[in-house]
Amino acid sequence: MPSVHTSPATVLEEATFTQSSGPKFDTLTFDPGKLPAFSAVAYLSGDVLRLNDKRCTVVQTHVECQLGDVPAGKSKVLYASGVKAARVEYGLGDGKTHVVALK
Repeated sequence: MPSVHTSPATVLEEATFTQSSGPKFDTLTFDPGKLPAFSAVAYLSGDVLRLNDKRCTVVQTHVECQLGDVPAGKSKVLYASGVKAARVEYGLGDGKTHVVALK
């Protein structure tokens, strides 16, 4: 995954990126919390990473998924297996890139 120098998500923003296990695929859910997120991109990596989503492309050693704008109180979901590390980078309209890691 590319390295970035950004500010992490703060408690005020309440953004979350969570993973829940399923029988074949895990569910990855990005929720921006009380503020809308703009131009959200998920970065996923793993040993045997599998997903089938037209928003995602392989870039070198990781997968990038274009989640786009996410309204406050809504979420975006990805279904994948083999995910070892992941994060979402997004904007809040403040000119900064914010990051929330998979929990």
